[in-house]
Amino acid sequence: MSKLSILLKYQDYIKYSSRVTISTRYSNTYLGILWHFLDPLLMMVVYAFIYLVVFQSTTEDYLVFLLTGLIVWRWISGSITQSANSISARQGILEQVAAPKQIFPMVNLLVETILFFAACILILGALFLDNIPLTWHIIEFIPITIVTFIFIYGFGLLVAHYGAFIADLKPALTYALRFLFYLSPIFYQISLLPERVQKFYFYTFNFRPLFNHNNIIGPIRNIVSFIGPHLKTYFVILF
Repeated sequence: MSKLSILLKYQDYIKYSSRVTISTRYSNTYLGILWHFLDPLLMMVVYAFIYLVVFQSTTEDYLVFLLTGLIVWRWISGSITQSANSISARQGILEQVAAPKQIFPMVNLLVETILFFAACILILGALFLDNIPLTWHIIEFIPITIVTFIFIYGFGLLVAHYGAFIADLKPALTYALRFLFYLSPIFYQISLLPERVQKFYFYTFNFRPLFNHNNIIGPIRNIVSFIGPHLKTYFVILF
């Protein structure tokens, strides 16, 4: 049975578990799911202060630039990190029911994807504040998101497999992804780095989808700014 047919067979469980996960994630907080919207906004304020005030750098439409990077990065890093213990956290279910393990990373990915789409409302608000008009390029957001979703799920399956045997994988991934966050052009532009650092960046990380700003975050930013991504982007993310 293929992975797709397994996912379709257990789609009711995946949907139900996703709803439960979303409803319980913020159940012990006063603001509830509003924290999902406040988190990128508060982070935006922090990095904008560092970038604009401390380093006194300027970037065109920086509000959209920064918010898009933060929201997309949280989708990617959150999905991968949550996949690390997606199997081990459901050990009790596996002891009672012989469920296929590949459905559990999909639950976590679906949760993060739903929250990602919800947070995209903030990007639309940033577009309005920066007086950036909508164009037909917004349609290209759909295929690049689908391709990225497939990539994250594939990587999440790998992480979930080893996470079932290595309990330290999730905290290790958290620090590794934090390092990649600062290495990637989330809140700064590569052109602002010294030329020697730029060369090191492109020669070292140009072939890795999560690192290269031209592969995931860059194209989504371009779509938000209404510049269509190159067709090779979809193949680079997948392969």
